[in-house]
Amino acid sequence: MLLNSTKRHYIADNRPRKPQLDTRYGVCFRFLLAFLLTRLPVLLRRDDLSIAMVLEEGAPGSMDAYRIVQQLRKQPETQDIMNMFDGLSFGPKEKFPGLQVSDSLSFGALKITPTAPLMIDINEDSTLAQSRKAVQWKPPVFHCRLDERHLGALKSDILALVEIRKLIAADAIAARAGDAG
Repeated sequence: MLLNSTKRHYIADNRPRKPQLDTRYGVCFRFLLAFLLTRLPVLLRRDDLSIAMVLEEGAPGSMDAYRIVQQLRKQPETQDIMNMFDGLSFGPKEKFPGLQVSDSLSFGALKITPTAPLMIDINEDSTLAQSRKAVQWKPPVFHCRLDERHLGALKSDILALVEIRKLIAADAIAARAGDAG
């Protein structure tokens, strides 16, 4: 689903040089990171979280994750929330058993969910209390939809931000020229 939606609604006919659009891996990573940084503090009712991620090495597009983290750390709009992000690293499943468990859960959910919608225990807007009630005996399956609406909005936001930054840069240049003259 993500492959076709990415081509049709994210990349589509307009693939700008700048900003660089994410690969499929990057879109998923950006979506997950946004979820963790914005929703997790609310769900857990804590503002003292420190999030470090270990991702499986070698996946196509995985190096996008470094670029995305650097980009989010530089942008004034996301600098504060990125203080919660403690680091990103890659490793093999053999060294990090949690990666194997995560892979197993996500693969199982991917294979089962389309034919058994009841496997989606928790809606994306559920509270942590609702999540705890829904899942008593197995790891929860969170279902985040990256459909055409989300992908189109993501691309629009990226392109709008570029235009805003161009206007700010033009205003700064004009102000400098006015000060010099």
